[in-house]
Amino acid sequence: MKKRLKKLGMKKRALKLFKSYLFQRFLKVVSNGESSSLKQIFASVPQGGKWSSFLFDLDISELGDELSCEVIPFGYADDVALWYEVDFDHCITTAVINQDLQSLYEWGLDNKTTFEPEKMCVMVISQKKKPFDPSGICFNGEELSVHDDTTLVGLKIDKRMRWGPMVEKLATKARQRIGALSRVRHLLNSINLKTMYLMFIRSIMEYNSISWMGAAQSHLNTLDRVQHTAEKICNFTAEPLQARRDAAALAFAFKLLDGKTRGELVHFVPKLIEPLRLCRKRTRQTLEGTQVASKLKSNSLDVYKRSFVCALPKIWSRIPSELIEQGANYGWCKIKTACTNLLLGRTKTDHPKKRKTIEKPEIYSTKLNNELNGNM
Repeated sequence: MKKRLKKLGMKKRALKLFKSYLFQRFLKVVSNGESSSLKQIFASVPQGGKWSSFLFDLDISELGDELSCEVIPFGYADDVALWYEVDFDHCITTAVINQDLQSLYEWGLDNKTTFEPEKMCVMVISQKKKPFDPSGICFNGEELSVHDDTTLVGLKIDKRMRWGPMVEKLATKARQRIGALSRVRHLLNSINLKTMYLMFIRSIMEYNSISWMGAAQSHLNTLDRVQHTAEKICNFTAEPLQARRDAAALAFAFKLLDGKTRGELVHFVPKLIEPLRLCRKRTRQTLEGTQVASKLKSNSLDVYKRSFVCALPKIWSRIPSELIEQGANYGWCKIKTACTNLLLGRTKTDHPKKRKTIEKPEIYSTKLNNELNGNM
């Protein structure tokens, strides 16, 4: 760790401070006013510490240096995944993957990092009838189990990337909370019940919705039924989930266009085209102003057609050209609120906190007459 800090250019007092922070460290647990005995730690950093996230990122910064060029490593916190695009011989692919896993194991030994074999698995994502056979992939001599789905950063990904299991997972969790909300409905009015629904239930059904918005409509209808149940039980009306997903996708596109991107997100920045008029033959709809170029192809999968990349041009076409012009001139995020209100069908009266109170004209005239009379 000290060598890496030096490599980054840290020196003198700053480096001395971090050396002191990492030397002779002790931890204790305090519960109900009672403290445990001190225990010295020789590796890692306490979770939630001021510098813990920075030092952890620095600690794993060299994790992928020994991997082959065929792999795309990515991770979040302590979750690490390796992505391979399999398009060559089975034996060669297995040998490459095993060599990378062995390199990770040796890296862990050098950096006092332990990988949990029970949490490691292999999953093949493919639409083929005979997908790649992952047998023979081992970590430190132990063959890894093959799963049909896995969870990464709260997203449940299945082997065919259909997003059905992910939506069902969210719906199941939301139904459980609907039951809890139903049991307290006699204690609260509809306004409070709606607030609780928006905070604790709808937020679940909208978690990372941009990623799985390409799920089939039959799966998305499951979430709509959960919301309809909540509306019926608690006697309120909420905004459609599909409209909120469209608004979230458009807001995300505005962030990408304003350059608020990191890492692989630069590949998802929408491409804008400038013709004044675009005519769709099927819908006979005339579009004016700047539009988003479509990446849809005739042989595209249905789940891709419904995804963020292909759905964005349709969502964008619903925005008036005047708003698009303002976004191009003053910044796309500046028009995010107006576009969200438009997609959700909100009116100005839906946001009383944002309304400005203006005094009546006769009040101004009275104040002016008083000032003039006083000066005279």
